[in-house]
Amino acid sequence: MLTGSYHRHIQMTEQGNPHGVERRDPAHADTMPAAAPLEQHDSPPDTPPDTSALAEMLRIAIPSVATMSSYTVMQFADKLMVSRIGPEPVYVSAQSNGGILSWTLIAFVLGMTGVVNSFVSQNLGANKPERGAAYAWNGLWICLAYYIFLIIPAIFVVPMYFRAIHSGPIMSTLVELETDYAIIILAGSLGVMCSRTVHHYFYGLHRPWVVLISAIAANLVNVVLNLLFIFGDQPLVFEGWVGGIVNPITGAIASLAEPLGVAPMGVIGAAYATVIGGFVEFLIPLALFISPKYARKFGTLKAWKLSAECLKGLWKVGLAPGLMFVNEIVCWNMLMV
Repeated sequence: MLTGSYHRHIQMTEQGNPHGVERRDPAHADTMPAAAPLEQHDSPPDTPPDTSALAEMLRIAIPSVATMSSYTVMQFADKLMVSRIGPEPVYVSAQSNGGILSWTLIAFVLGMTGVVNSFVSQNLGANKPERGAAYAWNGLWICLAYYIFLIIPAIFVVPMYFRAIHSGPIMSTLVELETDYAIIILAGSLGVMCSRTVHHYFYGLHRPWVVLISAIAANLVNVVLNLLFIFGDQPLVFEGWVGGIVNPITGAIASLAEPLGVAPMGVIGAAYATVIGGFVEFLIPLALFISPKYARKFGTLKAWKLSAECLKGLWKVGLAPGLMFVNEIVCWNMLMV
């Protein structure tokens, strides 16, 4: 212990040695007591890692991953079911080409409005939640303008595009099917674009499970309507143990075709199912966004007007993500088409 050293330090300070330097007499150096060794302390025990940060990250990330892959899962479901129309590869090719083109055309606005969550989080932290709602509304206005001024004109260019890259009479069926699929997807793309904007609003509010629920519901709707619209009253049949589970469900869905007057539509039916699924994914969070509870708590119904400040912020921050998203899809498109 350092008790003796401490008392000597006090005595020397009182005797005019303010720095507490101990003066030793060389003649008595051997008789001076040695300094007491410092007391050794064991290192603190290892504490278990804090799992709260990981849990919070997963709580936000899992719904985000599910939502980002939602449209991809819809396209995969379309491709899987379209492949069962017949042995000809033209059906899968048409769905793939039409889906990639439509996704390329809407990719920019999806990347751009993806920054809505940043503005919502900032304003929520600043205790100005109504400003976050304003960015969400202006993101929706951007989607509407993008749809009117870019997507609708692009619909008229789609037939010329596919005829240019798939020329020749042997490609006529492919051109017809991929053109129809792309046009239907683009005509109904407003639901997908707006859904992503509202989704990012809820990300900013730290409510990702709202988004997850809407994504799951949309994909379930897409699968059911695919079975109904693609095959009509002809149930999709699977073999093996999968068939034992799935075939009763596909049979029940096929039984609805005749009462509803739904004829088999093939590839076009897959496009209609995806469009409806996209609007389901938009309407579920929208209903909560404009609900009285959110209007009272976050001012969602007061911030619907266009704002130059919000538009400028979304453009400034969202331009790069939008272009990056388009670049990725274009590169993939060049490999696949």
